[in-house]
Amino acid sequence: MAFVPVSQKNYDGCFIACAAMLMGTDYDTAFKRLHPGRNQNLLSSHGWEDTSGQVHVIALNLLAKLGADAKLAKWKRLKSFKRYGSKSAIVIIRWRHAPELCHCIFYSHKTKKFYDPSTASVIGPMKLMRLEKQMDCGIIVDKLSIKNKRVNHELHRSLSLNFGT
Repeated sequence: MAFVPVSQKNYDGCFIACAAMLMGTDYDTAFKRLHPGRNQNLLSSHGWEDTSGQVHVIALNLLAKLGADAKLAKWKRLKSFKRYGSKSAIVIIRWRHAPELCHCIFYSHKTKKFYDPSTASVIGPMKLMRLEKQMDCGIIVDKLSIKNKRVNHELHRSLSLNFGT
């Protein structure tokens, strides 16, 4: 199955879009898996607030909720993900101008590229250099549970039924 970038549907939905890319699904499915019972139409329901400065702990807990076996990367340079990374990753950027705010980008080990969920596009080399200077941490995902693969299969089957592909 080919990798498909996912765009965030809200200003604070970058982690959800990255999780969707990781799962190989769409934004809505990832939102429902991460926030069961939450109203997706509420503006404040997509992200989370980090007052502790430990945003990686929240991200790791949410990934565990998806059935992901994830760990913090030791690398502090984005080039290292391409050079040594054999797994996909979510990289958390902490904005220099507003350290209480973060943004997530996605590294696909299949394409060896970084994707920005705000535009659902590949991040160019100049922007990567700027983001690297603000990198908080990277989270490498070793594997997803079988349950997620079943969700992907069911999603693909429903799309095939709905669109005749």
